[in-house]
Amino acid sequence: MRKLLFFSLCVICFAACRNNEKSPELSNKDIAKVLDEMTSLMIHDVTNPPLAARFFTYASLSGYEVVVQNDSNCISMKGILNDYPEIIKPSVPGSYSYQLSAILAMIATAKKCSHPEVCLKNMSNHF
Repeated sequence: MRKLLFFSLCVICFAACRNNEKSPELSNKDIAKVLDEMTSLMIHDVTNPPLAARFFTYASLSGYEVVVQNDSNCISMKGILNDYPEIIKPSVPGSYSYQLSAILAMIATAKKCSHPEVCLKNMSNHF
């Protein structure tokens, strides 16, 4: 009887420890939200066109490189763009959503390239 009770408690404990959280479902609409926020920032900041192009390019490349590290169908920009560094995938224990990582990389890069970080701070809290 004690063995049965112990076994049932173990089964209940293992069942309770399962992680039932699903990773967030992200789509191109989420990337569009980030790009729209960046566009609003560029309009508000009254940035000249070459600087705005550089701003969008850096942010887009950061997201793309995260995807490259996790999708074998994509090709890195190393060797295609002049002086582009080799980006090595960090070893992270456990599983993570690389789509979310790509969006957060875009937001982080946009924050570093812009002056008023308040606008994009709300966006990163959204994700």
